[in-house]
Amino acid sequence: MTPRGRPMRADEHLDALPHPVRVELESLFDPRYLIHRGAELERILKVRSALDARPPLRAVEIGSNTGAFLAGVGRDPSTTTLGIEWRAKNVVAAEERIARRGLSGAMMLQADARLALSVLVPERSLDAVYVLFPDPWWKTRHAERRVLDVRFLRTIARRLRDGGALYLKSDVFDYLYRVRSLAEASRALRPLPAARWPDERDWAPSTRERKCMSTAIPFGRGYYERHPAFDTTLPTEPERESDFVGAELPVVDAESIIRGPAPYDREALARGRARRRE
Repeated sequence: MTPRGRPMRADEHLDALPHPVRVELESLFDPRYLIHRGAELERILKVRSALDARPPLRAVEIGSNTGAFLAGVGRDPSTTTLGIEWRAKNVVAAEERIARRGLSGAMMLQADARLALSVLVPERSLDAVYVLFPDPWWKTRHAERRVLDVRFLRTIARRLRDGGALYLKSDVFDYLYRVRSLAEASRALRPLPAARWPDERDWAPSTRERKCMSTAIPFGRGYYERHPAFDTTLPTEPERESDFVGAELPVVDAESIIRGPAPYDREALARGRARRRE
């Protein structure tokens, strides 16, 4: 806060960040967005101070919801797993879950994950980044709200240690297909070899995964490692999505990716909608 109690503007906080981090943020955000994120940056910087007093940060979950998955991976007290969630009520629920279970290896942060990852996490420091059932933002005009785009995939890749991985799950198969194409276009990530796939029996299911399992909704996985040729040095000039061939991709029909029957009766749904309009 400033002496008069006014929340510090983002540019005032940004002045205290290393120049390469500021350049990376300029790659991820329109400056008009950053100028209004002073309070959020202040929260993030407070968490950075808190992390200094904890076991080393080794994993991040993006979009933790109410912390069902985080409560599983946060059982190890020798490391810290940070859950990043945008909705304040979900953060409160996740923190209550962590407190009830006495999990010293997990903590939560309310923030935009793209902003938090750049500011908080050093390069080559994470064993895992989890993105489990993210909001696909179906409408074209909302596409910019999708958390995984080609530039943020490069940001994630810079934070992965040798042997680290990005773990993505979704029940929207065209989203998985799109991320696979974006990962290739980013020149930063490649599919994780089968020999390194995790034993998910040790994982706690997220809220959405539990629902998919209980109602027989199919879902898929996209597991990635950093490409060995990718330079993890922070950029010296802002990156633009247009710099990467293949970053603009058409929407793909999910059924053509599933290659099987749809998980619900589309014709029956269409008939129901028609009756409601009558």
